[in-house]
Amino acid sequence: MDLASALAATGSDDVSDPSDFPENFGDLRTLDRTLRCPICKDLFNAPVLLATCGHSFCSLCIREALKEGEKKECPACRIPTQESSIKKNIVLEESVEAYKGARSNVLFLANDAVSRKRRREESANGTDETPRPKRMKRQSSDHVLQSVDEDDERPEESEDSEVEILDSNALVDCPICNHKVLVTRINAHIDAGCPEEQLPSDKGKGKVQWAKLLAGPGGKTGSKFGRRGAGGDTDRSSSPPPRPLAKVSYHTLSNKQVRMLLQTQGLAETGDRKQWEQRHAQWITLYNANLDSSKAKSTDQLKRDLDKWERLRARDEKEKEARMSRVDAKGYEKSQNEHFAKLIVQARASVQGKSNGTLVKGEAESDKPIEISSDVETV
Repeated sequence: MDLASALAATGSDDVSDPSDFPENFGDLRTLDRTLRCPICKDLFNAPVLLATCGHSFCSLCIREALKEGEKKECPACRIPTQESSIKKNIVLEESVEAYKGARSNVLFLANDAVSRKRRREESANGTDETPRPKRMKRQSSDHVLQSVDEDDERPEESEDSEVEILDSNALVDCPICNHKVLVTRINAHIDAGCPEEQLPSDKGKGKVQWAKLLAGPGGKTGSKFGRRGAGGDTDRSSSPPPRPLAKVSYHTLSNKQVRMLLQTQGLAETGDRKQWEQRHAQWITLYNANLDSSKAKSTDQLKRDLDKWERLRARDEKEKEARMSRVDAKGYEKSQNEHFAKLIVQARASVQGKSNGTLVKGEAESDKPIEISSDVETV
């Protein structure tokens, strides 16, 4: 499958690469490269690591590699491994998700830094002919707009320009009466003539904070064993996480049992026995790889991915059969030239003997047709 077909199958036309970053930002190129799967060369999707060697791959990529290959080994270091050694790599997945969100901004800043450096060098050499962007500045005296160069009159940043964000329960000193006042009440306090403020008591504050922590988001506190329902039992309504599907030895199963496997997963039963096995095996791969992702797909989406995989596989098989069915006529004729010459000589001698009505001694055997051996290759 060529690159265009692969992109059409995935629905993506935006291919990113470490070379997107400028050459003088080698560290960013290295960072981008380390966050990509060694198999598909794309940013990790549901990354997992092999416990046998520690190398990381996309969950679907490594499962496909271990399923297709004859030798069960790591594609990076060739150390023997197996699918049971696959472990989720949660830290790497969080890093990749954060990098995906920041990559476009980092790339923009890197390209902008390169363009600024180039403009400075051209300006220093006197070869800068690119007009600088201008911005409009309003004069406070006569309200006239004047165009100013982008690099001119930049405001100086003060070291004390950082604004401290205070908590709503923080206390500050009133600039008039020097009394402690809540930060949310300071303006009203000054407007009212600095009356005496009643400060909140800290009694029970720690207990309330602990109660909020133990209750969790949006919940109420219960006993020390957690939240309880009306019957006093611990709430266990949350279902356990789904377990991965086990691989199946299809050669030990009957047709009825294989169809039962498809029915259990809600898969189609069309096609022959070979298609049933391929469909169920690919479903196991997609399902288990989906469990390794923090953003798991729905069952319907997985089934659509399975249908797409089957269509692409059927198309590839048809193209392969078409290539195998083509006959190289010229090559076959060239390889059989000697045999064809013998047949022509035999046919001519037979015609001449019959026209004379006599047979020369020893020609009787030559009238026998030359048998074509069964080892001649036919296409």
